[in-house]
Amino acid sequence: MPYISFYVGDYIKSTRVLNLEEKGAWTEILWHIWEHGQSGKIEGNWEDICLIIGCADLQKCKNIFSKIAAKKVCELIFITSCDDLSSEVVQIINRRMEREFNLKKVRSEIGSLGGRKTASNSSKSLPNTYQTTDNDIEDDIEDEFKNKTEVQKKLHEFYNFRKQLKKPIIDASKKSFRSKLIKLSNANEANAIDILDQSIANGWQGIFELKNNSNGKQSNIKAIGNF
Repeated sequence: MPYISFYVGDYIKSTRVLNLEEKGAWTEILWHIWEHGQSGKIEGNWEDICLIIGCADLQKCKNIFSKIAAKKVCELIFITSCDDLSSEVVQIINRRMEREFNLKKVRSEIGSLGGRKTASNSSKSLPNTYQTTDNDIEDDIEDEFKNKTEVQKKLHEFYNFRKQLKKPIIDASKKSFRSKLIKLSNANEANAIDILDQSIANGWQGIFELKNNSNGKQSNIKAIGNF
């Protein structure tokens, strides 16, 4: 069996809100997902879920995962809902594992197309499910920048900075954030990096237009986003 990419820090942070029973059940689900396709989710009725975590009580099992989902550790989707729990079908999803699974599929398809350049021309034809996510640093900025590597690194640094402020930029906002960065910097790599450095150095949540006075100090700063 291949090794598992286990992010210890993320696991500790995400499961800190769980009690011992919930943490044990969730961990068993993670191992099961990894062992059976690594897709980031499992689907079945409550009898199936009970077998995985070693629980004999269907209602108790449902209550456990309802609490885990309420604490935003997993996502619980009801495919069918009914009074008979043995017939109620659910999906239990770990979004990080799901993203990584889809990313691997993208890279696999890129390889089959004979290289990154060929695949980039064909990526628009891939299903949206398999498009690289905003969390992938390799595709974290639009093609308006000719040399993306340094901008990617600085964006990744800014995202981590926002997490440290406990004000993370959600995935749904990242595209808009990057578009505003491109607009502010006029698609200039050095300007984009300076804009991000400026916000990090000053502890700002948003990004702002660079305007320097004759003393080299920033003035007349125009806010263009607070994410």
